[in-house]
Amino acid sequence: MAHIQNLLCGIIETTKASIASQHFLIARLVVLLTASAVISCSSANTSEKKGSSGTTGSAPSGQNQKETGKLSKSGNGEPADEDEDQDEDDDNSAGNQTKPKTKPPGGTNAGLTGESYFSTTLEPLFRSSCKQCHADPKQVAGVAAPLTIFSYTAMNTMIAKGTAADANPLIDKIQGRPNHPGGDRCKGSIENSPCKEVVQWWNVIKGNSAPGGTTGGTGKIGRVIEVTPGGRVYGWAVNPKVPEEQVKIKVYVGGAKGQGADAGTFDAFVNGNDDNTPGNHAFIADLPDMYRNGKPNTLVVYAIIENEEKIINTEPMAYTAWAPTAAGQTFFNNSIRTAFNGCNGCHGGKNYQSYYGNLFNPPPNKGGTATNNELINKVGGLNGVGHSGGSSCGGNATSGVCQTLQTWWQMEFGTAP
Repeated sequence: MAHIQNLLCGIIETTKASIASQHFLIARLVVLLTASAVISCSSANTSEKKGSSGTTGSAPSGQNQKETGKLSKSGNGEPADEDEDQDEDDDNSAGNQTKPKTKPPGGTNAGLTGESYFSTTLEPLFRSSCKQCHADPKQVAGVAAPLTIFSYTAMNTMIAKGTAADANPLIDKIQGRPNHPGGDRCKGSIENSPCKEVVQWWNVIKGNSAPGGTTGGTGKIGRVIEVTPGGRVYGWAVNPKVPEEQVKIKVYVGGAKGQGADAGTFDAFVNGNDDNTPGNHAFIADLPDMYRNGKPNTLVVYAIIENEEKIINTEPMAYTAWAPTAAGQTFFNNSIRTAFNGCNGCHGGKNYQSYYGNLFNPPPNKGGTATNNELINKVGGLNGVGHSGGSSCGGNATSGVCQTLQTWWQMEFGTAP
């Protein structure tokens, strides 16, 4: 009986332990389910707030899936950081889907580059307005003008040597400064094409916000206008910061400062051609005789501004000039004057300089010769030139006074062609 009682007690104790264990499991399950419900409700409430503007409503499509299925960005199962999730949600919320873009800095030239402006504006312009000379010889026979005008690299090299939008080798060439077989393509003003486009290109390259020239205090200090066959240099110079200042210029022959020879210092405050710059800023510089020897040469001009020499012409200007010779002046006084005694009725004064000017027109490098110049053609009625006083040479360049004029020409210019 005791044995049976002990067996029953063991069964009861085992049953009680099992029931307790089951209660513990049930309780644990209830706790987990309760926690899950709380989390789910919290997520649902958050979604409602994000999906509405002050009123109760459902979250946007796909929002609940995002919230309940969210994992870390590393994908390792760890919860994602709340700050990162909040930032991501804010960026994608209905009120922040597109952030305003900031406008790029810059003015009218913003977004342009020197190369893109050249290819879209300048090259087509050059091809349309300069094709008469700058063309493939296969298309225009005999044309020798370089095709580099259509090359960005070549033209950029030219303009880069300049000091201002309207003072650089490219715009100088287009305006016939120095000599341009096509003449001044801008018809006297940089406001005309193609100069205005070259000015705009300069501004694009330099990053300026708007087109425009360089006047006033912006840096243009002048230009060399011409070197005559007689060796006279015309141009102008100004201190752009103090336009009323009287500026001087210095001329170097054969190269820039440090390379060329000093050919003198001259005033640049006379009344003359200065491209309409307010005030008197022109200069007239006569080169020394040694630099007027009938041989090709170059010169560079500097403006002396604030005790500093600043270059005017960006590239050496080529020239060939002649100076009157002492032997030629003596020959004129002894022989030419008397030879023209019969011309006193029309030509009263027989001045050496005026007769020399006729003998020198055209100069030797422009087609002038001993038998083809304004003086001998007029006196002798040669080469189709008429003379109201008739011919003093019988139409023959080797007779009478014409032979004497040839001797004078050769004394002045030697055997120059």
